[in-house]
Amino acid sequence: MPYELSRRLETGPLLCDGAMGTLLYARGVSLDACFDVLNLNNPRVVQSIHADYIAAGADCIETNTFGANRFKLAVHGLESQVREINRRGVALARDVRESSGRDVFVLGSIGPLGKYLAPLGTVTSDEARSAFREQAEALLEGGDGALRVGIEMAQDLVQAVRSRYGGAYLMPSFGRFEVVAEVLDAIR
Repeated sequence: MPYELSRRLETGPLLCDGAMGTLLYARGVSLDACFDVLNLNNPRVVQSIHADYIAAGADCIETNTFGANRFKLAVHGLESQVREINRRGVALARDVRESSGRDVFVLGSIGPLGKYLAPLGTVTSDEARSAFREQAEALLEGGDGALRVGIEMAQDLVQAVRSRYGGAYLMPSFGRFEVVAEVLDAIR
């Protein structure tokens, strides 16, 4: 799939889905809730959003996993479910894609850790890399081999993604960077 994504991007822009969290909230999910655990306990609402985006013409849909890393999940006591939540997020998006009959890319969504790195915070760079790796591995196990990483004001992490994953597409977007990284042999 990464090669196919590259080929499609070379021919022109792709229409991507929008904010999953905004639509979850609009459908009655509390802002205090863990949106990512909905992959396990309310998959229909997540799938309905994927289906709506595909019906609207999206060429790419992102998994409902933006905050599914151990640090953000720990706030809800779910840090031990990183793999399960991410794999289920991929499965939900893929199931909707398959039932739609459209050629849609599923991108694994990875957001920021939600914690400051040392020296401003307590998370070491090794802990951060480990958390991102854990989430990326889970997404790649069930995914199409592409990740969309939302990184807010962290150019050093953008560079780390570029150096680790090689052919990354970097697109500045409203004060943050979105990286669609081609992942061939991502986690060795």
